[in-house]
Amino acid sequence: MNEVGRKVFMNKPVGTGPYMVEKWAQNRYIDLVKNPDYWDAASGGPYLDKIHMPIVTDTNTQWMMFQTGDLDASSVPPDRSSPR
Repeated sequence: MNEVGRKVFMNKPVGTGPYMVEKWAQNRYIDLVKNPDYWDAASGGPYLDKIHMPIVTDTNTQWMMFQTGDLDASSVPPDRSSPR
């Protein structure tokens, strides 16, 4: 991290995983693309060409988006987490 500096690294992280950051719109979304240099490509993955990850910080908004199919995962709002 010292070679590129903390600020640069935090905005454009480097790694050896199956995906790389293509675009990061702070507090809005992150777009990931296949890493052509993925160390374990022989395993068959990564399977998707691109992943779009919306950043939704409000739990109620996350929950509504999950219910309408706009998100694949969500936190459950506290008022909906106990059995009725």
